[in-house]
Amino acid sequence: MTAETEDLLRAILAELRTLNARLAPAPPAEADAALLRAVVSAAGRRAFSSREVFELGASRADLAAAFETSGVDDARKLGKALQRLAGQRIGGVLVSRVGQDGAGSVWRVDRMGVVGVTPATPTKVIAPTRAGRE
Repeated sequence: MTAETEDLLRAILAELRTLNARLAPAPPAEADAALLRAVVSAAGRRAFSSREVFELGASRADLAAAFETSGVDDARKLGKALQRLAGQRIGGVLVSRVGQDGAGSVWRVDRMGVVGVTPATPTKVIAPTRAGRE
């Protein structure tokens, strides 16, 4: 191999490393923390479904960006992400599954380290039935 060829290969390799670094996704912990911060911003302390929060992404740039960074492109994937993160403290935020309704899981996110904030207590949400409306 000639010196010119070696120099060319080194230059190509350096360029590939630069491109790879630019295109690499955010580290999972960073993406998870950004996702939870955006969900806290959108949902506050109230209970919510993944579909409800996912639909807010259409009108909230912070939420849409967090979804994109986290690879969340539908409500089901958001629910799976919340399920994976449930019980973990990430970026000062704790996600908890607090119940179940006809549409699936009901979630809540809490900022930890704030006086008076405790993790959500799991409950079962009971949807009204026809008999209940009589």
